[in-house]
Amino acid sequence: METRKVQITGKSTYILTLPKKWVTKSVLGAGSSVGLSYQEDGSLVISPLTLRKSTASRRLVMKESVDELKRNIIGAYIMGSCQFLEISGIEGRQEIKNEIKELCKVLIGYEIVEVGDSRILIQDILDMDEFTIEAGFKRMSSLVFLMFNDLLEILKARDPEAIRDIRRRDEDVNKIFFLLSKLIVSRLNLNKTSKNDRLRLIEAFYYRLAACELERIGSLIVKIAHNLERTSFSGEETEKLLEFGLFTRLFVQDSVNSLRLLDTELANNLLQEKENFGAELLVLNRSATEPTLDIITDSFSRIKDYARNIAKLTIDLSQL
Repeated sequence: METRKVQITGKSTYILTLPKKWVTKSVLGAGSSVGLSYQEDGSLVISPLTLRKSTASRRLVMKESVDELKRNIIGAYIMGSCQFLEISGIEGRQEIKNEIKELCKVLIGYEIVEVGDSRILIQDILDMDEFTIEAGFKRMSSLVFLMFNDLLEILKARDPEAIRDIRRRDEDVNKIFFLLSKLIVSRLNLNKTSKNDRLRLIEAFYYRLAACELERIGSLIVKIAHNLERTSFSGEETEKLLEFGLFTRLFVQDSVNSLRLLDTELANNLLQEKENFGAELLVLNRSATEPTLDIITDSFSRIKDYARNIAKLTIDLSQL
């Protein structure tokens, strides 16, 4: 690590020399401006305002597995290492092109700018300063609560439109989750906040962990809705499932509130909660008339576990 001595000019102006190698690499000169970011540990990050997102292009070649290709595309999106992503090796593979197009709809900021016979060119046009991790987490939690409401409507009336709404909302949850993953990587790489995101780095990291739990909860709600769609239950079973749905919705809502408000009392109450939820699930499973009931009750139980994980994150953050 290089060191520099602080000097004073005039009566109250402190100055610091900059390393020539860094100045040259950053294309700075006399009269250039730099950005200053204050860190919570007291350090100061100096960033050249000439710094722009890399225009480098990266190439991904389609091999045997389209799933592997899609995972690589998502990885490139999250890491934000290039502005242009070229997908090649897809000659005459229209079904693969269609899957790539559908995937780009889930990746906010990824725009397909060219489609040829043998390649697709994707451009990352996302402006990171337009989004914040805290706002994204809030939107994710709101979508999950709406999914719970739709799920309760399915239990009450088997509304097919509510089932479609759940799937659409889950797609939006995934979009925001990928975006939050991209934002946290940007924070880790640059070690600074965006213009609008004022979360400390450790707070941003914990919000990303909590977002992962919400994404899993959303997937489980879709799983429950899918099994409800294709199975009929007795009136007693339906009433019991409705109780479980109301309970887990409130449990998730409280866990999210505990994190956003940093309410350790609420978080501890959730973690110490001793209700008979698990025992009631087992009783219902033993009297089940349909095998899918076990899948549904297990999903409710896992939702509660994921919500408890969010409450644990609240306890950790409170120690900062």
